[in-house]
Amino acid sequence: MTMISVFSKEWFEKHNKTLCFFANSFLGNLIFGFKKMGHYTENRIVAVRPNSVVEFVGYKEKEIEVREHFFVRNEYALRLQKLFYPIWFTFHCWDMIIANRLCPQLNLGFDTLTAYPDASTGATTVDGYIGYYSATGVDWTTARNASSGSLLNSSLASDDMMYADAHSTTNKFSRIKRSWFTLDTSSITSVATISATTFSIYVTLKGYSGSVSPNMDIYTSTPASDDNLVEDDYDQIGDTSQTGSPITYASIDTGDYSDFSFNTTGKGNVSKTGITKLGIRNANYDVANSAPTWSSGMYYYVQGNFSDNGTNKPKLVVTYTLPATFSPQLMMCS
Repeated sequence: MTMISVFSKEWFEKHNKTLCFFANSFLGNLIFGFKKMGHYTENRIVAVRPNSVVEFVGYKEKEIEVREHFFVRNEYALRLQKLFYPIWFTFHCWDMIIANRLCPQLNLGFDTLTAYPDASTGATTVDGYIGYYSATGVDWTTARNASSGSLLNSSLASDDMMYADAHSTTNKFSRIKRSWFTLDTSSITSVATISATTFSIYVTLKGYSGSVSPNMDIYTSTPASDDNLVEDDYDQIGDTSQTGSPITYASIDTGDYSDFSFNTTGKGNVSKTGITKLGIRNANYDVANSAPTWSSGMYYYVQGNFSDNGTNKPKLVVTYTLPATFSPQLMMCS
């Protein structure tokens, strides 16, 4: 018999009906922490996966319409692992010490204690920032076009998602920061038709000095690895907007989510069978390669929650339709 690692994709699929039962009950938010982590579902939940939850929207032209809420990490696997660890460990001891030795048919399927959930720079995805830094100051174009950065952090609770500052030397700049997000969206599957996509970050702080007015937008990214960031990834964020309209500085609210609704280009860049790779950049200075008005000590920044934060994590919400014959399990759960 093939063993299924506890809290793996296969484990979630095998136990989906039970997970959905609890997710839709009054215990749902207590067990899964949907709202605490930033997933606000409005309809019946039809699938819980290691890194996402799926809600049933309805039937649309003989197809099933669902909305899937993705995290960067396997947050639901991590939560269940932490919440039910005593039970998990007890069942593991039963399987290894008693069942496997004396009565294999009583094995409960908890042979492994594999740390499957993807924490920080885990086995699947990652988020974090990379920044260019010059102690002596360089012109804006040099900082903007650098092939590598020296500031990197991919184990963050809350920090800069975009940032820049000026050097004390006239028309020289010290830092530019950008942020990366990779998400496993392979559960959408190739037969799906995506109708809407929104990427959301929870903003904690923002600020600027001088006469600058920075906006913010979403772009595709191409890091060397899906599950790790390196300094050479600094220039691996594109310059084509995935929304068609950056969020203005005035529209970025602190203590709340900022939502980026994707246009046709953005929806087309959501991977239905693999990893969706996104990044955040300032649009009117960084992407446009137009230096902000220099003044000594000038800065701008937007800070927000990354995946290591305990609440209000970055999320990607994708609405899509599936052929009614493709997913009978979703129909049964709806």
